[in-house]
Amino acid sequence: MNNIQLSLLSFFKLIFKPHPPPPFFFFGNDSVVKVMFGKWNIGHCNSKYLPSERGFDHFIGYLGPGHGYYDHISGHAERAFDLIESVSFTNSKGEIVSSEWHSGEQYAGTYDTLLYRDKAVSSLKKHASAYPDNAVPLFMWSAQHGVHGEEDIEPEVLYLRLYH
Repeated sequence: MNNIQLSLLSFFKLIFKPHPPPPFFFFGNDSVVKVMFGKWNIGHCNSKYLPSERGFDHFIGYLGPGHGYYDHISGHAERAFDLIESVSFTNSKGEIVSSEWHSGEQYAGTYDTLLYRDKAVSSLKKHASAYPDNAVPLFMWSAQHGVHGEEDIEPEVLYLRLYH
């Protein structure tokens, strides 16, 4: 590993400890809206590791190492649906008081990179409208899926082969 990779690894170990939720010390937990779209894959063995418990107010994405671009199915033999959407509610101190999440099955058939892009743009517009004076900052983590390598078929071609 190089110095940048070690620094990032140290940062994520600091931020994503199991308890308590991350303080987002660079913004102040109670003065920032935190949203995330795309690949999580840094812990989901129980609910304490989900994005909503790690300080994100809104999340839509997948938890594992990868999933289908359109069907959002993960795993080879297991064929598990891997796309969730969660919303967290905080009190005036910025502490999470409740979280709601649901399967993102309503997005089946939507190319995931476009889904994350559209949700990110929508989130930016919603935040700008809610805080026109920029009084509350927005932290957005966008971990796009996209095509990964030579073995990846063009997503649109694959979709047409599988579903049409």
